[in-house]
Amino acid sequence: MPEDGYPKTIALPNDALPEGVVGGEGSYLFAGSLADGRIWKIDTSSGSVMEHVAALPVNESMSMASHPAVGLCYDKMTKILWVSGGPSGEARAFDGESGAMLGVWAIAPAGSSFVNDCIVTDAGVYFTNSFAAEFYLLPWSGDGHMLPNSFNVIALADEWEQSEGFNANGIEALADGSLYIVHSSSGVLYHVLPSGMAHKVALTNLEGEPYLVFTGDGILLDGTTLYITMNGYNQIAVFDMKMMTGTEIKTVSDDDFDEVTTIAKVHDRFYGVNAKFATPPPTDYHIVHITGLP
Repeated sequence: MPEDGYPKTIALPNDALPEGVVGGEGSYLFAGSLADGRIWKIDTSSGSVMEHVAALPVNESMSMASHPAVGLCYDKMTKILWVSGGPSGEARAFDGESGAMLGVWAIAPAGSSFVNDCIVTDAGVYFTNSFAAEFYLLPWSGDGHMLPNSFNVIALADEWEQSEGFNANGIEALADGSLYIVHSSSGVLYHVLPSGMAHKVALTNLEGEPYLVFTGDGILLDGTTLYITMNGYNQIAVFDMKMMTGTEIKTVSDDDFDEVTTIAKVHDRFYGVNAKFATPPPTDYHIVHITGLP
C-alpha cells in the first residue's frame, strides 16, 4: 500500500474489459466496460466497487459489443457522467448519482466509427472518433449545462493527418475553449480550435528532442501539466505545456501497469486503468493508484 494509505490496486470483475476511467464526486471514480457498457463506481479510499450502470443490450450482428463504454468524462456542475460509445457511434449520458440513463445521441455511423473519448466544456461535450477525421460537439441546450438536443459534426482540418488504424483519441480542453487531441497512430499531439483547425504541438523530451507519444490514449490536463497515457508502452508521459509546445517533465511506468489506457485524478492522487487488450477475459483487471507523478 502506498504511503498515503490508499489501496495501490483495486480489482474489477474478471469479465470487465475496462478502458475508460474518470474522477467523480469526492473520493469516487467511474470505470467503464468495453464488453457491454457497464459502469462501475469505485471508492478509492476503501477499494470498494459497485455496479453503477448495468450491461446494455447486445446486437448479435455487430462484431464488437453493441454498446461498449470507452472514454468517460464527468460534469461536476450537473453530476452527469458522459460515455463514448465506440463502434456504436453513440454518446450517452447517465446520472452520476443514480446511474439512470438520461439520453443517447447517435453522433456517428454505427459499425464504421469508433467514438473514443470525451471532455466537458463550457460550450458542451466534445467527442472524438478514431476512424474519421472529425469530432463532435453536443452543445448545451440552455444555461446551466442543460442536456443537448442536437450535435455538430466538425471536420479536422489544416495540419491534421488521418492515417490507418486509430487516429483521434484522447481529448482535453484548455481554458480558452480550444482543445488538445492526441493521434494514437502517429504519436502527434494536436491543438484544435472549435472550428476544427488543427495544428501540431511540438513536444520535446528531457534532451530537447522531438517526443512522439505513440499509442497515445487518454489524456489529462491539470493546469499547464498534461498527462498522456501510452497504452502500448505502459507509460504515462508528463509535459509542461505552453499551448503549442510541451516540454517533458518525466515519463512514468509502474510494475502494476498492464496496457494502461486512461488516467484520472481524485484529489491529489492519480489512477490508471489496465485494459489488458492482449488477454481475453476472464482475467484480472485493476485500477492502479499511480505514484511518482508530479
